[in-house]
Amino acid sequence: MKVLLLPNFQKNECAEIVKSVIDTLEKDGVEIISLLEKQKHINNNKIKFISRDELDSSIDFAVTIGGDGTIIRAANLLLEYDIPLIGINLGTLGFLTNIEKNELQLLHNIVEGKYSVQERLTLDVTIKHPDNECSFTAINDVIVCKNAFSGILDIEVSCDGIDMAGYRADGVILATASGSTAYAMSAGGPIIHPSVKSIAITPICAHSLLSRPIILPENEIVTVKTNANNEKRKAFVVADGLNSEQITAQDVITIKRHQKNVKFICLEGKSFYSA
Repeated sequence: MKVLLLPNFQKNECAEIVKSVIDTLEKDGVEIISLLEKQKHINNNKIKFISRDELDSSIDFAVTIGGDGTIIRAANLLLEYDIPLIGINLGTLGFLTNIEKNELQLLHNIVEGKYSVQERLTLDVTIKHPDNECSFTAINDVIVCKNAFSGILDIEVSCDGIDMAGYRADGVILATASGSTAYAMSAGGPIIHPSVKSIAITPICAHSLLSRPIILPENEIVTVKTNANNEKRKAFVVADGLNSEQITAQDVITIKRHQKNVKFICLEGKSFYSA
């Protein structure tokens, strides 16, 4: 069995937890690998270090050590290889992580096959400019928003070519079930069970008494347009907080389901409702 270790060494206690995770997995005789960029932090000659280009689907599962942001970055990295992930929580909330730092013995259960794999919806976002286009993948959410010093935005949202909603707001969040417990929840959006493959649209600080979140089925193609410009009304598209692109009123943003689902390991006895 081959396990990929992805620690976030910016987290307190990470180095100590990494050592304990390695000790735990080595007792089960698994092959442990990590990325070359982590080598300077991991002093263990039994670990094999590889480049990102050497990642492939031969890896049985990946273990992240950090918070929800750590597992989201790992999910974006590993999505194309269909590698299931599980996270050890060193963050604050840990909605996406499944193991606490005092539960490392649960890694034995994964090696023994005592787990299931849950597939969750992911999103593709394409920004079409008048002369070019770019695209990103999002595990959590796609956010169309103004910057801190810009005026309020007029935002038009269409589904499958039909006008659906208009907002005067600071922005709008399009979230998967995974992302429903992140920024979307803070903005008043619904919490969605991870098994529900849907796209939740939540306005950010809408200037309206009637604006409400909307939940769409997974196969809807959502189009967003704004009245943004490059002067006093600047706006951006942000995917998972990792990739961003400035937009104007001439740009068309399209969000749809990605062809691959992200895979999370679910341990026996663990429940979304106990997170």
